[in-house]
Amino acid sequence: MPNKNRFRSVVYVFLFMLLLFGIATVGTFFSDDEISEEEQRTLAAKPELSTQAYFSGEYYRQWDDFFADHVPYRNAFLKISDEIKGLREFKRDANIVEVKSDIGAAPADGGDYDKQMLVVLKDRLLEVFKYDESVGRYYTDTVNSYAENLPDGIRLYSMLVPMRIEFEEKYNETADSQREAISKLYGAYSPCVETVDAYSQLEAHQDEYVYFRTDHHWTALGAYYGMRAFAEVAGFEPIGLDSYNEFKTSGYLGYLYRMAPDDSLKRNADTLSYYMMNNRNNDSTIYYYGDHGEFYSYSAKMINSDFLGSNIGYGAFLGGDYPMIDVKGDVPGGRVLVVIKDSYGNALVPWLAPYFDSVIAIDPRTYREDFTQMLTERGVTDLLIIDYMKATTLPAFIDYMNAVLTGVAPPA
Repeated sequence: MPNKNRFRSVVYVFLFMLLLFGIATVGTFFSDDEISEEEQRTLAAKPELSTQAYFSGEYYRQWDDFFADHVPYRNAFLKISDEIKGLREFKRDANIVEVKSDIGAAPADGGDYDKQMLVVLKDRLLEVFKYDESVGRYYTDTVNSYAENLPDGIRLYSMLVPMRIEFEEKYNETADSQREAISKLYGAYSPCVETVDAYSQLEAHQDEYVYFRTDHHWTALGAYYGMRAFAEVAGFEPIGLDSYNEFKTSGYLGYLYRMAPDDSLKRNADTLSYYMMNNRNNDSTIYYYGDHGEFYSYSAKMINSDFLGSNIGYGAFLGGDYPMIDVKGDVPGGRVLVVIKDSYGNALVPWLAPYFDSVIAIDPRTYREDFTQMLTERGVTDLLIIDYMKATTLPAFIDYMNAVLTGVAPPA
């Protein structure tokens, strides 16, 4: 019996090898490809027999080249080879680390902070994006709830901003496609939600300084292009960048650097810029809660240069994250815009002020007032929900978005 089994195994192996040889032979001899688009070159042609080629050995070398160029599934093997090569290069100049992802408020269920994967390079840090279908659905359901419950006459917009890794060709294979994720999320919205294509604007300006290297935010310049994307949908003519004065400071080390500090990153610190027009408003009112829940306010600057040179330099935009910030606009009696935001919205709001009577920034993580009443009392005409793509993967953050609408805070 063992001899019969061994003989049967030998026969099966022989037949399998014969099948592979047959496929390779047929595929090779019947291949009519002349050019490799992947390699951008002409493939070896089938050799022609001649006396000189035969006796010199050139005829056999030509057959070797022909077989190598026309082996079945050659393009698939080339792709695998390129991916392995890319992985080796990735490992040489990059590390992946896991850190806690602090969204600015403790998770609603009282659990641990969400984990965040970072690609650590010598001159920059990249957050790794991972799409979650169920959490994405929770996000779109929440935005659709806004569409269903807003007072009549208020236009609702959604702007999803891609993270930097999306445009890093060498490293974005460690992450999920944000282009595809944004398409899925936008496709699940109610027809009442007007979508803003910040992706295309940022993609078109990747040769400019639109993302920080040591922070997870976009720069003021990146936010400018976000404003231009919003203008296309909201219906106003954006002011050219040449009408602004740029102010900047060097040595900025952002949030991601604090999560994964490194000397080489410190040597490649960011430049933080902000932009102002002459003779324009820079006034805002910041609202915050006292120790016993009182809603207080004080006057502040929309862009505050006092933050520059500190490790919280991004606080120059709106002074940081507060429950509500009312920015005075440049169009008295004009439209009133509410922006429900994560911290990406901080750099965007100053660019929006010239086109509205006022721009009211709401941080869902801490705002606990009667939202519908505020919309009515302030005469709000437009509402923009802006988040960077990481926020769409965080159930705790979306809980806070729901809390703004329902008035029911997530459990502490």
